[in-house]
Amino acid sequence: MNQTGRLAVDYARRILALQNEMENEVLDFYNKTREIKIASIAPMPLYVLTQKFNKTFPKTKITGQMKNENDELFSLLEKDKAQIIITTINRSDERFFATEIFEEHLKVLLPKSHSLANRKSVKLKELAGETFIMLSELGFWSNAVKHAIPDAKFIEQDDITDLRDIIAHSTLPAFAMDYTEQADHLPAKKKQAV
Repeated sequence: MNQTGRLAVDYARRILALQNEMENEVLDFYNKTREIKIASIAPMPLYVLTQKFNKTFPKTKITGQMKNENDELFSLLEKDKAQIIITTINRSDERFFATEIFEEHLKVLLPKSHSLANRKSVKLKELAGETFIMLSELGFWSNAVKHAIPDAKFIEQDDITDLRDIIAHSTLPAFAMDYTEQADHLPAKKKQAV
């Protein structure tokens, strides 16, 4: 290779190195400024998915929001105000990809002295007239229990740690999802019925 060839190779190496640096810098900048918006109809799947995305994409901003209706979630997705939604229905078509990622069940936590505490399952209508302690942001679960239990009262708590303390020291029934219980967010003192 003559001097002209060596000069051309030197420039080519510098150009390729600069291209590689540019690609890495642009990708790093994208990851730092990117935001993944998740919207959900229930709190626990939102919490679990947000935690997984934070671990998988540590440089990416992950945000979550709760909605009470599936239609609201699909509207967010259609308007690109959410990239991922968690719903109770499967609406897979040419616009959406859907897959099952989470299953949870509603549980009622009853004091051991409660007349229904020894049963394996309880129908919501059997809890008529009771006063319950529950997390204020339960998504669609809130509407489900409030509409299905006649004459019930609900004391709602925003903070899950405070809710745990209140439930542990109260004789009132409470609602929880099975995942909340598995994640040790709630005390195990009370009897449970599904």
